[in-house]
Amino acid sequence: MQKKTKKRLSLTEKAEKAFREAVNEVVKENIRLGLPLVVWQNNKVTKIPPSELKKMLKDKEKK
Repeated sequence: MQKKTKKRLSLTEKAEKAFREAVNEVVKENIRLGLPLVVWQNNKVTKIPPSELKKMLKDKEKK
């Protein structure tokens, strides 16, 4: 039986993981509430509608 060894994450890796998890929660919350996600994209403020967020989340989960 092989023992699973956990890789120790650096502080930077921990921060990046926490940031990704926080963004994921915001996206899910916006979908649940039916609100667009407001982001800075192509040098302007852009609203991503919940329907598009759902597609993005599904695509991400497939990977």
